[in-house]
Amino acid sequence: MNAQQFADKWRRSTLKESAAYQAHFEDVCRLVEHQTPTDADSSGGFFAYQRAVAKGAWRGRLPLTKAGVLESVDLLRRHTLRHTMTECSH
Repeated sequence: MNAQQFADKWRRSTLKESAAYQAHFEDVCRLVEHQTPTDADSSGGFFAYQRAVAKGAWRGRLPLTKAGVLESVDLLRRHTLRHTMTECSH
């Protein structure tokens, strides 16, 4: 997948974030030639969607985790979309 294909696909998407974030992140992985969570870690031990976490009294789920690297897909997604849209508009 190249930057233009990525931008075209996600620009026309009307899916809610909760319905599309896994597909979106996997396309980001393909765009930057990084393994997807499932390809990198089929057991979900260190790179997984919807990991249960607890911090103090807080309990919940993070959309995406990668041990020691990534705690939420949101920051990467916002950065990548901004960067990709800028590249494609030039």
